[in-house]
Amino acid sequence: MRITRHYGQTRATGGERILIPKTDDKKPIKILDLDKEYPELLIAQWISILDKIATKPKSDKKPFKAQRCFRQKLGDAFWQKLDEHISGLNLDEKKKSNLEALWKQKLHP
Repeated sequence: MRITRHYGQTRATGGERILIPKTDDKKPIKILDLDKEYPELLIAQWISILDKIATKPKSDKKPFKAQRCFRQKLGDAFWQKLDEHISGLNLDEKKKSNLEALWKQKLHP
C-alpha cells in the first residue's frame, strides 16, 4: 500500500497483512487495526479515491466553479461515511477536529 509507505513496511504473515512501523519499538500492527493507530491514513485513502473520481485542477489553473462544487458535494458525502467510522474509533474531540480540518484542507488544496 503506497499510503502506508511513510509509516513502515507491509508484509503478509499467516494469511493477514501487517505493518512493521518505522518506530523504535517496531511492534507489528494488523492492517485492519491501522485506522486506530493512524486515523489520518483514512483521510489519505478517501482523498485518493475522491481525486480519482473528481480530479483536482492543474497547478497553474484555478478550479472551475462546477469542478469545485462537485468535489464539495462528493466530499460531503464521503465525510459523512468517514465521520461515522471515526466516531467508532473513540478518539478525543481534539483529534476528531484535527482530522476534520485535514479533510477540509485536502478536499480543496
